Order: sequence, then structure tokens, then C-alpha cells
Amino acid sequence: MDWDFIKDMLVALGFPYHFVKIIVTCLTSTTFALTVNGSPLKFLKAKRGLRQGDPMYPLLFVLGMEYLSPILKCTSQDESFMFHLRWLESFTDASGLHANSSKSAIYLAVLSKEHQFDILRQINLPLRKLQFRYLGVPLNSRSISAFDCEKLIFLLPKKVIKQVNSICRSFFWHYDGIDSKPGNVKWDSLCKPKKEGGLGIRNLEIWNLAAIGKIAWHISSLQESLWVRWVHGVYTKGGNWLIFNPPVTASWAFKKLCKVKGLVSQWLSAVQYSVSSVYDSLRVPSPPVKWASLVSLMMTLVVFVVVEVNLLSTYSLAVTIVSNALFSSPHGLM
Repeated sequence: MDWDFIKDMLVALGFPYHFVKIIVTCLTSTTFALTVNGSPLKFLKAKRGLRQGDPMYPLLFVLGMEYLSPILKCTSQDESFMFHLRWLESFTDASGLHANSSKSAIYLAVLSKEHQFDILRQINLPLRKLQFRYLGVPLNSRSISAFDCEKLIFLLPKKVIKQVNSICRSFFWHYDGIDSKPGNVKWDSLCKPKKEGGLGIRNLEIWNLAAIGKIAWHISSLQESLWVRWVHGVYTKGGNWLIFNPPVTASWAFKKLCKVKGLVSQWLSAVQYSVSSVYDSLRVPSPPVKWASLVSLMMTLVVFVVVEVNLLSTYSLAVTIVSNALFSSPHGLM
């Protein structure tokens, strides 16, 4: 992105002159140095562009893209308008930004073969089909598979997990996600397996720990990825990952990863890592209930609430009444 274009955008958006001068000085004072055999060569002065990693980079880039919005709005009102990329030349001339053909593609939908051929001939970009990934997240017109979801592992703070559980609990008991009233039964009890008297809902906090453990397993098993090579090159440096302790200067996310590593240490030497199996091992089991095998899935919640809320005097009385009601029905178990 050209520096003159950034300066003109800042002025046009009404930023103070002194502020614009400071930004331009930061941009134009950029220098680079190439390192050969461990020694830096002569510094080179930059002529254009924004530096990746610079805290100002995303903000200035967004301001520069504001120039594109009115162009698209105006051209869309033109009767001869067909598709956006034909009208980007003015933006390219002003900003200095050019589309990288090796990283670009076009996705078409609900168009005849004739129109598709006409567009591809003028744009000269390869035609691709969904799905594709953006920042690691699969984008598709259909629902993504379980395999795709396994790759989306995030370190969730406890506050976020608590908020998600609150939304799920509110939806489960009150049919919306904003009701703050408590449910009839503790959420932890609902997250138990059905054979233990629960409904089989996943405990999000434990599931997140098990999913994070897979990242630790990737590092331990030396999976082929840039992230694994970076961890071994920057942190372990040939040491044993199983006994590695993070330095004080490490990020919160990496410290969290090392903490979870200790919880799943028995799985780090395995040939394969199963998030479901590790989840079951991290969860504290409860004794199985006797009524679990007597009721169908639809009646599980009814029996569960009766037993947990103690609407009747004893556990055995609740099971007896519900069981008799089911087996006395002319249709039997549902």
C-alpha cells in the first residue's frame, strides 16, 4: 500500500495534521537489514508498504480499504455493472495494492456455463469450489463434518466457558439463551452419562482440556506442522517435552498448554490421541443408576428430574412409580 495513499486517506477522514505527520514519519523511517551467516548487512530503506507485525498495520489497512467501499457502491448502481473485479482498477491505481493471483481464486454459484466462462475469461483467476479455509476455519455452504471440527481447537478461559454453559443452560430449561434463572437440576448433573443418571451432555470445561491435550500430543509425537517445529525450536530446543516447564516470559496460552500437558501425560506417548477417550478419563465418574436401563431416551429427562429434584420421598419410590407407568402403558416403552 502506497504511503501517499495512506496519507491522503488520513487527511480525507479528518485526522489532525499533527497526527497524520507522526504516522507518516513512522512509515517513512522504516529500514530493513538482511542477515547473512548470522551478521546483518547494510540497512535498506523502505519505499512503500506496511510492515507485518507493526501494531499500526491492521488499523491503517482498514482505513485504506475504506476507499474501496464507495467504489463498489457507486459501480453497483451502474447499469453495465456485472461483477466487482472489473471495477477494481481504480482502487489498484490509487492504493498500489494488487491481487496476488497465486493466492486468489473465484467462487461462482447459480450461473450458467456461458456466464461462468465470460467471467473467468475477463478476470483470469482459477475457479474453485467450496469448501475452503479462512484462518483455519472451513467455509462451506453445507454443515462441516466432525473431522473439520476436530482441527478447530481453542484455549477457552474459564469465564468464556461459564458464559457458554449459562447460555446452554438457559436454552435447555427456558427455551432461550438470555434467561439467568437457574434450572431445576445442576448443570454438572446433566453432563453425566446416561448410565450415571445424566443426559450425556458434554462438560465443556473438561472437553476443552481434552482438546487442548491433543495439541500437547502433537508436540510430543513430533507431528509435521510449523507450530510443532516452532515450539521445539523456540522453547524445548531439543529437550524433553514431557518434563518441560514454561519460562516466566511465555504467553498465557502456552502456559495453559503446559499445565494441561500434565493432566494428559499418560496419553502423550500413545500412537493415536482420542479426545473422547481422554475426556472420559478426565471426568470423575459417578455410580450407575438402576433406572437408566428401564426408560427410553424420551423419558430419561422425566425420571432424571423426578429423582434429582426429590419430588418424591425416596429414590426407590420414584423408580417404582415411573417404571409401573411405563410398563402398564398399552404401547410399552416408547
